[in-house]
Amino acid sequence: FEAVGNVVILSGKETLYGERASLNMGTGHVLMEGNVRFISQDITIYGSRIEFNSATGELSMNNARIITGQFNIVAEALVKKGQDLYLAEKAEFTTCKDCTESWSIYGEEIEIELKQYVKITHALTKVKGIHILYLPFIALPIKTKRESGLLFPTISTRPQEGVALQQPFYWAIDDSKDLTFTPS
Repeated sequence: FEAVGNVVILSGKETLYGERASLNMGTGHVLMEGNVRFISQDITIYGSRIEFNSATGELSMNNARIITGQFNIVAEALVKKGQDLYLAEKAEFTTCKDCTESWSIYGEEIEIELKQYVKITHALTKVKGIHILYLPFIALPIKTKRESGLLFPTISTRPQEGVALQQPFYWAIDDSKDLTFTPS
């Protein structure tokens, strides 16, 4: 099938919008172009062109912008690798809603596991558009549920004692209690 105009395709809990679409009913392959939107329960993706397979759930998109409740990503290319797993190439990540120029992290490759982590390869942090720090790899949590783990360490010098290292540990005891223990 070929469709032109305000095209809407429904596939389970996922919806595709665009200006032009071709659909192969036998394979479930969809090619959509022009102001494309992909909307599912947890994520909305805007782009210029999308290839989607309604049978397998595979998705690839050019010039993509991902918007969720926790973060935004702008990417040259985006591929949906699994149910909640996406891979973005040449992309910028931020948790700011309306302040993308406030701070962001650019990455050659960004792996997004929804409700888990964002893993950025060759990360370049930017604050107010100025490059600040390069990191070969960084993983950032995008979880909404608290969990126990190590926090960022602190290194300091003390005149009488020399160099000191503090390694805080956060313990999520239950939904209403927590404890931070900081040995040094």
